[in-house]
Amino acid sequence: MRWQEEYMIVQEEMWRVLAWFEWKAIWWEAQAIQRSNGNGDILHSVSAYSFKQAAITLHIAACCAADWLPELAKAGINPVWGVKYSIIASKKNIAVTDVSNNNAAVTII
Repeated sequence: MRWQEEYMIVQEEMWRVLAWFEWKAIWWEAQAIQRSNGNGDILHSVSAYSFKQAAITLHIAACCAADWLPELAKAGINPVWGVKYSIIASKKNIAVTDVSNNNAAVTII
């Protein structure tokens, strides 16, 4: 029965990794507006960098889920957090796009 406990622990650890990536993306987005005075070009660049980092962080989370969910499904495990990422896991090509104008998006190709 120890292996059943390990299944539960691994699922929790996977969820915590994804939750951390989501938190970090929100943190990066918040950094975009931390500076309010200074050269406009520099402020724009700092903001763009923050949004790009947020998009990259979400991309990493999506890639982790895309790798993990099929393996869990093979073992008959459907974690609660899997619903959120199941569409992403069904696609293999995920790209970070549109980092212009302080926007960033994770696109599923």
